Amino acid sequence: MVWCVQLGIMIHFEMMFSDCDYSNAVKTTRETGFLDNVREEITHQVRRNSHHPSIALWLSNNEITADTGSQRCHNGRSCWENLFVDTIMGAIVAEDRSRPLWPYSQSDGWAAGKEKRLLSFFLHFIKP
Repeated sequence: MVWCVQLGIMIHFEMMFSDCDYSNAVKTTRETGFLDNVREEITHQVRRNSHHPSIALWLSNNEITADTGSQRCHNGRSCWENLFVDTIMGAIVAEDRSRPLWPYSQSDGWAAGKEKRLLSFFLHFIKP
């Protein structure tokens, strides 16, 4: 990222989740501690990278849409919501409120489709 800063290149930082349905991992989190491990890793990555001025925005994952992991998990919400909204996006916002947060790469944003529905769930993380 040093080169990005020196050359004035702005980047988005995608969290390490890509092209997979994590429903089974989320469903067994009480036994395995999966969501706690994810929260710790995201917190570490945001703290480690948030001082870089070249990061323009955070992404919760790479191309895993809200339709993926639509199975119901904990608290009646989908596994996608438990992992990406509650855990990952929640950890990002807890560490860095200075940058925008995008649901996932190739998303049309919070006002589009299923993300619009998820925005109301997510708003409780960003209350002042």
